[in-house]
Amino acid sequence: MDKEYSIAIIGQKDIILGFKAIGIMSVNALTSEEALNALKELKEEMREEKPKYAIIMITEELAKDFPEEEFKKLSQNMLPSILIIPGVKGSTGLGIKRLGKIVEKAIGSNILK
Repeated sequence: MDKEYSIAIIGQKDIILGFKAIGIMSVNALTSEEALNALKELKEEMREEKPKYAIIMITEELAKDFPEEEFKKLSQNMLPSILIIPGVKGSTGLGIKRLGKIVEKAIGSNILK
């Protein structure tokens, strides 16, 4: 039997409410510190010795102040995949910048530039 995974989002209340309405685990965070702690907790949740979440989304506004090494350490495993999404104020470019680094590492060139 295939294992089912869940999706989670960490962000400000006005963003996460829409995701909560469609059944995505939603965690309200007002500061980067709260978001980082929530990310650590969600990553540790397991279901039958496998991560509970396949995807954890975090708004750019909260992720921008994560220490680089800490974020790198948290996102090194295949699951859960940590995605940085634009917030209420729009994109700051952080999400696409991090995605560019992943693409460059995978194929040797950042084709997203």
